[in-house]
Amino acid sequence: MLSLLMPFLASLGCFLSPIFVPILLLFALFDFYLAYKYGLVTRSMLQAIMGTNTHQAISMVSSVSILLPVVLLLVIVGMIVLTWKSVRFRPVLFLVTGALVIVPMHAALKHSRAHELQFRSIQSAEITSYMRIYLPGVVGDFVYMIGLGLSNDNRPAVPHTRTDPAITGKAAGKRRNIVLVVGESAFADRHTTYGYTAQNTTPIMKAMADKGDLCVIHQAHSSANMTRAAVPMLVSFYDPDHQEKLYGEKNLIELARDNGYRTFWIASQPGRGEYARTFGYLSEFSDYVTRQDYNNATNHVTWRDESLLPVIKEKFADPVSQKFFVIHLMGSHESYSDDRTEEDIKALPDADPYDQSLHRTDRILQQIIAMADRERNRPLWAALIMRPACAVYSRVSSSMATVRGAG
Repeated sequence: MLSLLMPFLASLGCFLSPIFVPILLLFALFDFYLAYKYGLVTRSMLQAIMGTNTHQAISMVSSVSILLPVVLLLVIVGMIVLTWKSVRFRPVLFLVTGALVIVPMHAALKHSRAHELQFRSIQSAEITSYMRIYLPGVVGDFVYMIGLGLSNDNRPAVPHTRTDPAITGKAAGKRRNIVLVVGESAFADRHTTYGYTAQNTTPIMKAMADKGDLCVIHQAHSSANMTRAAVPMLVSFYDPDHQEKLYGEKNLIELARDNGYRTFWIASQPGRGEYARTFGYLSEFSDYVTRQDYNNATNHVTWRDESLLPVIKEKFADPVSQKFFVIHLMGSHESYSDDRTEEDIKALPDADPYDQSLHRTDRILQQIIAMADRERNRPLWAALIMRPACAVYSRVSSSMATVRGAG
């Protein structure tokens, strides 16, 4: 397919070809690199790339040598100039290769229709995802990434009426307050609590474990290695074999509300776009939600987890009798040097940025716990730090229970 598409683009003439040919060539090189490094280019991988927010993209680019973007810019300019000098409009080649390109594209689109997709702009990612199945290699990946770029999947959070059969009834809540803290990119093998000795990355959680306030559970695994799939499996009945349950059944937020809890979702993560919409969608079932990109005019929530603390403090003081919180942290996303502060650098001066970022999350968890403990009723805690391999801490005492997962 690529061998047909490239001559087609090269036959467009000296004005259009210098635009489209370099774009496709650069993407082909990028796609080949992904295949070489990871062995296979998957749909989830492309979603993660397109789901990278502006801060993460700038952070990752700033972490590489200035030489790389300079070389890349020179290559792009060279490809544009070379294409401009080499091509001209070739009507016969344009018609022949155009017809040969349109045939498989039409076949792929026809197969997409067989899946009964509604052709709306919000569905562009789903349409091109099915097209990718029938378009091989680079071209299929290219079409899918265009679909992801055009997608604006901001499906509204319409209350569900169907309850999963696993829910057999209702019972009065035994805890007045429940807090679920979801972290990010925290590798269990780098937590002191799980036996890591090179650096004291989680001194506060380790101290809790040493005092018997924290039970460490080792035999656990993260439900997925990407946030868009892992978070829905924490707070809904969605799983790889029943993905339709995310949009078709009541989730944990709705069930908590049905049981008399006021629900809160406080996140430094965004919740719009193809990659983030699964958990953004779930967040909007809450009575109160604030994110970078939602209800943030006065809260000033940013990608920094510290920005959540004033909102958390305010909402912990809500006088309602039963409260359920989901607190979604940014955690240790790349670039790790952005996920640490001077306090963490001073505490672990010989550690790498990743270990220092875990130390920062440890401090943030302690601040959240301290704020909750100042309220009259100490909550049931469930703090899960995900990806890529999971271990779980659980804490049970007379006044407080904590469950933390790391992966």
